[in-house]
Amino acid sequence: MTKATNNSADKARQEGVTPPHSIEAAEIALTSQTSALPGSSSQKIPASSKPHTGVWVALAICLLLVLAVIFVLPNFIANKNQTIAPLPEQALTPTPPVQANTDQQDLIARRQAQDVLARVKEQQQLLENKTVRAWAASEYDAALAGLPQGDLDYRQRRYTAALVVYSSVETDLKALVAQIEPRLKQILSDAKTALELGNAERALELFQLALTIEADNIVVKKGLARAKVLPEVMTHVAEGEQQLQAGAAEAALTAFNKALALDGEHPLPRSGQERAQQHIDNARYQSAMSEGFKQLNTGRYQGAITAFKQALAVTPQSADARSGLAQAQARQTHKGIERLLAQAQASEAQENWLDAVNSYRLALGRDSTVSESRVGEIRARTRAELDQNLDTILADPLRLASNSIYRQTEQLLSDARGISNPGPRLSKQIDNLQQAFSAARIPVALTLQSDNATQVTLLKVGKFGAFQNKVIKLVPGRYVATGYRQGYRDVRIAFKVTSATEVDSLVVQVQCDESI
Repeated sequence: MTKATNNSADKARQEGVTPPHSIEAAEIALTSQTSALPGSSSQKIPASSKPHTGVWVALAICLLLVLAVIFVLPNFIANKNQTIAPLPEQALTPTPPVQANTDQQDLIARRQAQDVLARVKEQQQLLENKTVRAWAASEYDAALAGLPQGDLDYRQRRYTAALVVYSSVETDLKALVAQIEPRLKQILSDAKTALELGNAERALELFQLALTIEADNIVVKKGLARAKVLPEVMTHVAEGEQQLQAGAAEAALTAFNKALALDGEHPLPRSGQERAQQHIDNARYQSAMSEGFKQLNTGRYQGAITAFKQALAVTPQSADARSGLAQAQARQTHKGIERLLAQAQASEAQENWLDAVNSYRLALGRDSTVSESRVGEIRARTRAELDQNLDTILADPLRLASNSIYRQTEQLLSDARGISNPGPRLSKQIDNLQQAFSAARIPVALTLQSDNATQVTLLKVGKFGAFQNKVIKLVPGRYVATGYRQGYRDVRIAFKVTSATEVDSLVVQVQCDESI
């Protein structure tokens, strides 16, 4: 026996307790002293008596309290918050439960398994709604393969094992849910490729699949509609290609336009339309260029300009069309200048100087570098000014009575005489002006008559007083005579004096005969 056992036996003998024949647990006193109840005497309690059993009960109760604090209290708090924390996805195998708390851990695992299974059912329904078996059948079946085992574990109350299985299924289903959008995009991409290649059957199949995944997708609905008319589109495309090969570009364009009316986004009819239009434009361009050079070579420059502009409308970047247009415009300009110069020269020959000036100025407007136009304009303008001045004097020779006008006319007459080879019009103007100029300084006899009572004054000439008759001589011009008489209204008489050859005798009567 050990030393502790010997000590215990000695202590028992000292207290009057007979030790047992077998090995017993050491006595444990509940307290250091035993308090005597009233009316009783204090005594020792042997290890095999009733107080020994109470120690074990107390120890069991303490152990249960400790386990309740560790396991029951967290579960109670979790239930109060109406949430049971799920197992982390990474922790597929829970920590082995303490043997003493197996029932409590099974309860937690059961609830967590139920929560995970509920989420699995939700994901399974979502994937079924997205027709998962149509685009990921094998992955979906593989993800669900573990469910029977999880259900078996659950029915047999292996909740931790069921939780592990359900969590694995949930992870796999989540991965499939995450693939819905990428798979839809890939299906739409493949469907678009099938459309562009003209594979109507494949395009229709893919768009219908996409529609089962996302029924409200506008892109999918539009693509499905395009796929349904694709066979008719391709029929028109084939017809357009045949017409284009046969050189019937207009007919080809019509066929491609019909295809585009059905599907305006399809690249094949769009490409065909562009090629057919290019054939048509090339033909129009060549025709316009041929017509332009034809017109140019025959001197019909305006027709050439029109044709080259038509060519540029079809092919704006054509250097040949621009060159042809420049040639036609240059030749037309030159021809126009020649025509205007001829008109100006004809006007000069007829001494229509203003018309000549206008023609020269029009020529300068087309090309200001032509010296013949500039020299001709100066010459015609000078003659036009001279012609206008001569006509002004000849229209009113009496203006020569003014000394300043007389001197200007004298210079004008000298300039006119200095022109070599004057035409008939200028020669006649010079002769008429010479006659008017000579007559302008020859006095003409004039008779003034009055009543011997009126005071007569001839403005710019002098006062003649009262008289009956008076003869005076005046050079041709315009004059004004006034009369004044006391008690009578004044009179004012304006008159003209012309050359002696035009007037034999001129009588002007000035008298005041209206009393006031």
